[in-house]
Amino acid sequence: MNEWDVRGLVNRAEESGPTGLAGSAKFGAAPRQPSILARLGSNALAFGAAVCLWGSFSWGTMAQEPTESSTPAAGEEVRIIQQPLDAPPPAPPEDSAAVVDDGASPTTSDEPTTVDDSSPMTQEGDPSAATDGGSEGEEPLAVELIELPHPFDQLTLTPPRYALQPLSPAEEEATRQKFEEVANRVRGILGEMLDTRIAFDFAVDRYELAEAQSRWLELKFEGEMRFLELQDLALKIFVSNPSKDSLMYRIVRDGVYEDAFQGRMWSAYNGITILRRTVGIDETMEPVAAVAAFRCSQFEEFAKYISFTNPDDLDDKHKEILPIFEYVAAHWQRELRFRHAEAIADDLPRVRMTTTKGVIEIELFENEAPNTVANFISLIEADYYTDLPFHRVIAGFMAQGGETGDPNGPGYRIPCECYDENARVHFMGSLSVAHAGRDTGGAQFFISYGPQPHLDGQHTVFGRVISGMEFAERLARIDPENLQGNEIPDRILSMQVIRKRPHEYTVRTLPLP
Repeated sequence: MNEWDVRGLVNRAEESGPTGLAGSAKFGAAPRQPSILARLGSNALAFGAAVCLWGSFSWGTMAQEPTESSTPAAGEEVRIIQQPLDAPPPAPPEDSAAVVDDGASPTTSDEPTTVDDSSPMTQEGDPSAATDGGSEGEEPLAVELIELPHPFDQLTLTPPRYALQPLSPAEEEATRQKFEEVANRVRGILGEMLDTRIAFDFAVDRYELAEAQSRWLELKFEGEMRFLELQDLALKIFVSNPSKDSLMYRIVRDGVYEDAFQGRMWSAYNGITILRRTVGIDETMEPVAAVAAFRCSQFEEFAKYISFTNPDDLDDKHKEILPIFEYVAAHWQRELRFRHAEAIADDLPRVRMTTTKGVIEIELFENEAPNTVANFISLIEADYYTDLPFHRVIAGFMAQGGETGDPNGPGYRIPCECYDENARVHFMGSLSVAHAGRDTGGAQFFISYGPQPHLDGQHTVFGRVISGMEFAERLARIDPENLQGNEIPDRILSMQVIRKRPHEYTVRTLPLP
């Protein structure tokens, strides 16, 4: 069984679901649900919570068969950062700081672009330009890696969720009570969702339809948040009493598969690490663990899996990684040297981004991208980003924000700083500039969900997430090129500069075209 297909894990559970509900439900545009919440109770209501919280009715097209998934099919182009998600990325340049030709439009459609709603990008990428993997019979991967004390130490992302300490008896009791409270609310949300569906079906006019739709979206949003809260509580309880026979283990395990399927690889790898350090992981989880390890810069673990796995047993996701593995792993060693030096100096600017999902803290690379950092700090201090949405969030790829609807952005452009010899490259949690071509950046940025070698040397990486990556991964999926009509984008509630160097930050700008 291919463990990437979460639906394959729950077919048996779905067969016993409420008639007509499991078949018509979809969570935004997510795959059909795993049965995590079904274990919260023995009645149909509890199972229905799993259905509804992993699925939502396709509002506006209720009579139509919902699409299988919002994840683009192989070769399908994604705008702004137009990477074919199910196809291998283009082979990285030999020099990560390769310069692209200047011009009014990018040289490829695989580049992140600033959205101009009045004149959207229309050029089509050429999927044939992407490499289709390395040649067969390649030599085993041999990359000398710096051994870290443990995955996700202070040089990568902190604080790691697997570092949770066992709870005291009193804390565990309080956490279990909170778990039950949230589980009960989940069941309550299900009941309200069912009532809302009935109200929609029997609405007599457009006002009742609109009211039902609005209420459904509110419940959907709360359901998402409550379910993620439930996962986090289960994780805390499991760490205190690890056992494969417990409900909490099953929630953590199934959560790993769902996180991986949804492209939340940082969260998936944290869950995998917790399981490994407590009760171990099943053999069927190893393929998922290998890909998650690569996305989270644990390259030695990925190389080990590849070396001990029959090539015929590798799935497409592993084969997509092979052509870029040595490039990315080598650049990670360079990145670690940067981070070691930064940890010693401990003086880089930092920003706290409060979103509707949670708080994300970011460290800014002033040494390598001083002008981009100055621009970002200036915009934050001018309250530019408050209440702006994450208008494009592509699963497993990136989350983009900073778009105001004004095609001129902040009223100027800034030059790229990605062509310098010491330019940083993209890894999990990297903060980078979105633009419509060379030297056209302004205020838009994106947070990377993993290595993006085809963007290296083309987009200025000017920071990295140092905490709250789980919240960055949980941002609502939004693809403006494939809107379903039921999206609720997450927003930036506030941004605050919490540390900067003692000098004036002056921005060098370029005039608008």
